[in-house]
Formats: sequence, structure tokens, C-alpha cells
Amino acid sequence: MANLYIGTSGYSYKEWRGQFYPKGVAQKDWLAYYAKHYNAVEVNATFYRPFAESVYAHWGEVTPADFRFVLKGPQVITHEKALENISDELTSFVENTAVLGDKLAVMLWQFPASARVDSLLTNLALFLQKLPTNIQQVFEFRHVSWLTDEVYDLLNVFGAGFVITDVTKFSTRQVQTDHLMYLRFHGPNKLYNSLYTPQQLQVWADTIRPYLAQKDVYVFFNNTMGGQALQNANELKVMLESREESES
Repeated sequence: MANLYIGTSGYSYKEWRGQFYPKGVAQKDWLAYYAKHYNAVEVNATFYRPFAESVYAHWGEVTPADFRFVLKGPQVITHEKALENISDELTSFVENTAVLGDKLAVMLWQFPASARVDSLLTNLALFLQKLPTNIQQVFEFRHVSWLTDEVYDLLNVFGAGFVITDVTKFSTRQVQTDHLMYLRFHGPNKLYNSLYTPQQLQVWADTIRPYLAQKDVYVFFNNTMGGQALQNANELKVMLESREESES
């Protein structure tokens, strides 16, 4: 059985105070509290601004040994520079995050919805050669032109993953490249702010289970408003673990 990592996209939401985080727990201690309930987190904040090495070191210190981080790659690399002339930014990101060690499991690279495959495929091939090989790399494409066998084959050559994105706004497919399965749930109806029903989650649980037998699976809920991501992450976790126990 491979590893199952389920969590939320981000953990530091003020509206979660009193809803998930007890009022007596200071915000600086929220990550440590979160890590008692979930075994992974997808950090979107690294997309928007750089963090010092000391911040990543602190994250590593307050989380258990088996906790895993997914860090979203800086937007200056994927959006502003479209993968061109990004050596300095990439080096800084890789070097500062290295202090997390094995806890840094995945780097997530998200392309803008306007980015087409014909304008970026060559850059992507060169970019893949620059990425650290000791960390899983996954890519979220938001334009339908990326949904081709040529792209999947390229990712497989470099051991990279294709992000399955459940969202009404963008096109996606249920594609698993050879090395891992990675899913992002943005909300079934309203982006970031709609709850998956048990029936919807059961369909996904049935989809995930066969792959979990042979490859690591990462699942993150980004429907964070109102704490919906927390509820759905818990529900899916129970569905997958209960079936595992019944089959053992």
C-alpha cells in the first residue's frame, strides 16, 4: 500500500479560529495544531511571495517527522516570466526550501489559464531539466490545449505528475502519470466556496482507491471558505481508510 496524504490548501485562515483552531491556540501555533489532524498541507502562500529559509526551518520544527509539505512554485516563474530567465528565482526557491528535507514532498507549478501549450511546451521541457529530482514535481494546467499525450509523455520522462483539478471553471482530465496521483478540489459548484456531498466524495474515493494500491496519492481541498475543506478532507479520509480496513 502506498502513502495517502490528505489535507487542505493552506492552513492559516482567520475564519477557522473557533471553528477548527481553539480560541486559546495562538496563530503562531496553528501549523503545529493542524499537523495533529492532517498529514500534509498544500501551501499557496509561496506562490505569492518569497519566504526566508528561517520560516521553512520553523515549519519543519513544529511538524511531526511524517508530515509532508507541498509548496506552490512562485508566480514570477510561471506567470510573470513564463519559465524564461528564471534561474535566480528558481535557485532561491529551491535553496531556501531545502531546509525542510524529506518533509518537502512536492513542488506544485500552476500555469495561468491563458497559457497555451504551443507557446510554453519548449520552455516546459527545459524547465523540467532544472528542477530538483529528489522532490516530486507536479503541474496544474488550466488551458485545454495541455490535455494531450505529448504533455503526459513529457511529464513521465522527468518523473513529474499531472494535477487533476476538480473545478467548474477550467478543463481537466483524470490523468495519472507514472509516479503519483495528485488531486486538487476547488469546490463542485462555487469556486473555493462549495461543499462536496458524501455521494460526490464516494465517487472520488472509488476512483482513488485502485491507484493507492501502487502509488502515492496527494489530495488537497481548496474549498476553504467556511471550513468546508476541513469537513471534506475528513470525510474522504474516512471513506478511504474504512475500505482499507475492511479489505485487510
